Amino acid sequence: MAHANGGVLFLDEIHRLPPEGQEMLFYFIDTGKYRMLGESGVEHRANVSLIMATTENPDNHLLTTFLRRIPMIIRIPNLEEKSIEEKKNLVLHLYNLEAIATHIPIMIDRDALMALVLYDPPGNIGQLKNDIRLSVARSYLEQKQSTLEQLNVHDYSLSQLVQNSIERLDSKTKEDYTKCLIKDAYYVPPYPCRFKDDENISPVDFSQPTHTDIKSQFEEYVQKIAASLEDSTHPAFILDDEIQDIMAFTHEWILYHMNLLLERSQNAAFAFYLKSIHENNKNSFNFVTNDTSEEMIEVGRNLIKEIETRFHFQIPDSQVHMIASILQTFKNNEPRTSKIHMFVLAHGDSLATNIAGVVNNLLNGSFLIPFDMSLTKNVDEILDDLIITIQKEPDDGDIILFVDMGSLTSIEDILKQHISQRIFVVPTIHTVILLESVRKVSYLNYTAEAVLNDVVRMTKKLDHALEHHIKKYIKQYTEKVIYTICHSGEGTARYLEMYLKNILEKNNIFNIDIISLSNDSPKKIRKMIQNTSQRKEVLCIIGNIDPEIEEYPFISLEDILMRDGVTKVIRLLGDEHLLQDQKTIYSFKRDIFIDVSLETVQKYLLYLDAKKIAPVILDFIEKIERVLQKNCDNNILIKLIIHICCMVERLMFGEYSAPDDIETNTSDLLNAIIKNKAILENAFHIQITFGECKFISEIFQNEQ
Repeated sequence: MAHANGGVLFLDEIHRLPPEGQEMLFYFIDTGKYRMLGESGVEHRANVSLIMATTENPDNHLLTTFLRRIPMIIRIPNLEEKSIEEKKNLVLHLYNLEAIATHIPIMIDRDALMALVLYDPPGNIGQLKNDIRLSVARSYLEQKQSTLEQLNVHDYSLSQLVQNSIERLDSKTKEDYTKCLIKDAYYVPPYPCRFKDDENISPVDFSQPTHTDIKSQFEEYVQKIAASLEDSTHPAFILDDEIQDIMAFTHEWILYHMNLLLERSQNAAFAFYLKSIHENNKNSFNFVTNDTSEEMIEVGRNLIKEIETRFHFQIPDSQVHMIASILQTFKNNEPRTSKIHMFVLAHGDSLATNIAGVVNNLLNGSFLIPFDMSLTKNVDEILDDLIITIQKEPDDGDIILFVDMGSLTSIEDILKQHISQRIFVVPTIHTVILLESVRKVSYLNYTAEAVLNDVVRMTKKLDHALEHHIKKYIKQYTEKVIYTICHSGEGTARYLEMYLKNILEKNNIFNIDIISLSNDSPKKIRKMIQNTSQRKEVLCIIGNIDPEIEEYPFISLEDILMRDGVTKVIRLLGDEHLLQDQKTIYSFKRDIFIDVSLETVQKYLLYLDAKKIAPVILDFIEKIERVLQKNCDNNILIKLIIHICCMVERLMFGEYSAPDDIETNTSDLLNAIIKNKAILENAFHIQITFGECKFISEIFQNEQ
């Protein structure tokens, strides 16, 4: 409130605010007063306009007394509630964005358009956009052998989820939609345009790129779709979402209107400039070239107009010449060609040649150089041939060697004795990695270091996908299950499930599923287990309520905490090695003790969330344990967590504090507590007295 004083405060997802928070907020709306967290008896004033947003029905989630204080409610309909014409024009607009990005006009047949208009995507417009992108990629792959003068999207180009949207509707609804979609096909041009209900969009005369250019550009585009969800061109902490959206548009606009493909460095520089305008940064760079033509100034004005119209992003008139100068600089500096030579090395007579052929064919060039290593030649002969092959290439750039065996990484030192360029040896010949690396060097001018970073990222992703795929088969053929149950809430069942899954994953045990159940009736829990355990081997049931199913062993939460329950569970997993891992057994039991403690203390806390303050408290306890050079007993751990949580809340809200009677003779334990109490004081803005420290030390000493 203090930061927003005199301005506007936007509160997103207001439905998540609990009733107590809503009461505090409408008290502020009524009086203009608020209290800081932890203060009592002190009120502050602020003049703040509030804008609140929610995806839920306000009547179901907000207090009536709170709703009465909101003078205006604006409801934005979701995609399902929009009219047929609105949805049709939205779909055509999204296809227009794809046509602009690919430089290829798109023709959508009526069945495909109808399916998309009828479609109720689970992710609203964001999901619709992804499905349209997918249909464009599929259509391209189907027409890859043609000249690609136009991309045709049919209903079978759509995802199965979209196609099913038509099958679920009755004939009357389909007939109503058919009447609104009167054309057999809808043309979408590769330049920005607006779609109106009564307007026929026809292509305009523009310079068509050659078929070869289209293919290479679109191959890159298809690859970008695959990477778009997890790879961002610019770091999010430098450029916000608004700037990134503007840069995506300007990149396409400059390519279409100026026939210039910006380098990453140029794109980033322009983004920093726009951000400096957005933030009114007076220290932003400023230059104007002398060779800026009137034509380029007019181009700059057109670009500014488009940005302001599309994004409501105000650019002062004084910046027209500046932007024109930047555009002129882009035009005067043609993109640099790549200075990296890339080789693929593989054992066998033709493996490297075949891999390079696939990559070069997909990217429509001769970017990747193959080197086949015959199995009949010794290492020295192979190295001599490799050096000759590398020396045939110009010595004007770095060299990246993709090799098929890790042992070949040792050739780097030998090659450096004969070759002057920098050499990087990467032990993989995965086709996807090679394709992405070559594409980014050839089309996006990646440096060698950028390629290596990208290889690391792609390797992690591919390894994860492979692991997920294999796990699917393991689960398919050997289905075992452990049930974790709780009779009140889901706390106990959930954290037992979480910790067991962690143990299974760390020890590569993938054929056991963990299912958590919660109900206050043993009879209902028995029914739930019977319904979910068909054709599965139930190893055991763990929890704080016994469902009394004789054929399945039951291990109580008390056994887990106080006796040998953890050992019983691990023995049922069938991994003898895990039984010897005392560290894992100890950590499992300790984690459960901590969660039981937090669940218990939460009942006594009025204001604080025990789980949110727990990391700081556990850090404090662990530092004291290191001084003692031993881990405290789990019973002591529970007492410490409960006491310190309650102490923090007492001190934060000015309640009782133990006296600050400092003693001269103190133990090492007490000194360690006094020394480390700053962890709690700094995190929660409290003062811990000597008496409080002494009481904590007494809890520790109860173990002895």
